[in-house]
Amino acid sequence: MSNYFATIRLRPCAVICLLLAACHNKSAPAAIPEKHLALLTRPGTSLYIDRVDNRVLIQADPATKSHFYSFRIGWTDSAAGIDKRRALEKERYFQYTMQYDWRALSDGDTLSAVFFQEKPGLSDQLKEGVMVFETSSGRQPDALIYRDSFGAWGTQLFVLNRK
Repeated sequence: MSNYFATIRLRPCAVICLLLAACHNKSAPAAIPEKHLALLTRPGTSLYIDRVDNRVLIQADPATKSHFYSFRIGWTDSAAGIDKRRALEKERYFQYTMQYDWRALSDGDTLSAVFFQEKPGLSDQLKEGVMVFETSSGRQPDALIYRDSFGAWGTQLFVLNRK
């Protein structure tokens, strides 16, 4: 009989121990925000730039005197997808027109983008692509200028090389 009462007392203790163990599980670590070369934020949206290795997009020819510099351009928008017509216009802008709104300043020259490749398969809230600029001097661009012809960013200057 005494063994019977011992097992009855042991069961509630085991249940309580299991409940306490379940309550003390570890929470997931906080996400570390990605660091960018340049970042602009506004409520619900952001625009960022990072350098990219040219070999991601183009194959360099050692005989050419041109130098290429690539930048990852990212655009986040938490309100994407609310207005389907506006989302379609934004998609067209990003694929076909946005590259013409960017200029690079290098050694006193203003350069237009020579190539833009969108990164496919991202969400409606995140658009990314790689923009390529060509310089003949071999100097990296000192700054990028974005004149937004679609949204409300206006003209933005991203200083890349501080002297």
